[in-house]
Amino acid sequence: MVSKKANHCKRFLIPLINSTLMRRVKTGVAGFDSLVEGGLLSPGVYMVSGAPGSGKTTFGMHFLLEGARTGERGLYMTLTEDPKNILAAQYRFFPDLIDIVKDNDILFADVREIHQRKFREEISAADKILSLDIRPVSGRDVISLIKTYVEDLGISRLVIDSLAMVGFGSSLNDPAHEALQKGMFVRALKDFDLTVLLISEMLDPDRYGIEHYIVHGIILLHHFLKEDKMIRALQIIKMRGTKHDDNLHPLTISSSGLSVGVSPLRF
Repeated sequence: MVSKKANHCKRFLIPLINSTLMRRVKTGVAGFDSLVEGGLLSPGVYMVSGAPGSGKTTFGMHFLLEGARTGERGLYMTLTEDPKNILAAQYRFFPDLIDIVKDNDILFADVREIHQRKFREEISAADKILSLDIRPVSGRDVISLIKTYVEDLGISRLVIDSLAMVGFGSSLNDPAHEALQKGMFVRALKDFDLTVLLISEMLDPDRYGIEHYIVHGIILLHHFLKEDKMIRALQIIKMRGTKHDDNLHPLTISSSGLSVGVSPLRF
């Protein structure tokens, strides 16, 4: 007879076994995959952080294009920028991007517009006059939308831009409640069989939130002045299940996008 304790343990055995079947997917960023044993473990949730202009969006576009070229449909969820502006800015790096989007191998979701359109349909005519359309997009809203894209369109790769625009607050203004919501959001992302990049504005590399501890990996993009020269660099802060170093590696932005130097920066 199997004890209740054995049955309880058995419930958690299948996810542990399945985790050994994870594969590696390439990001398409020249030089990066060699730093992480050939690619990111999939499924998984990874954070790409950095200051404005550090190359986060371009990193995400490399990732989606690499998937499209290998038969994996991708979704770029934007909570800030109009997709047309993103396409216009990224086209200079990726001339085949427009054709890939036309073929629906990469999809764009203007999350704020979708959310606000739904919001306007739900409120009364009187409220529409007073509404400034500032209702935040919640983590639950984003997860619900992802579920629809996964079930209806079979996406395999996902970029969310950006985490800062997802509403995790509460009427209580309680930091602990906000941290709990962020943790639940990342765990919900892990439940999808996807490889996910979370774009995050991280201006202070010494400040970490709950989301940094529970994602599978953190990729930090730097750009800073040293002796009157602008230095760009990439740093892998953590990468679960993957051998890596945490040194600064030179990062270049050229006409073909991003490339990462295999050898660490020397100062």
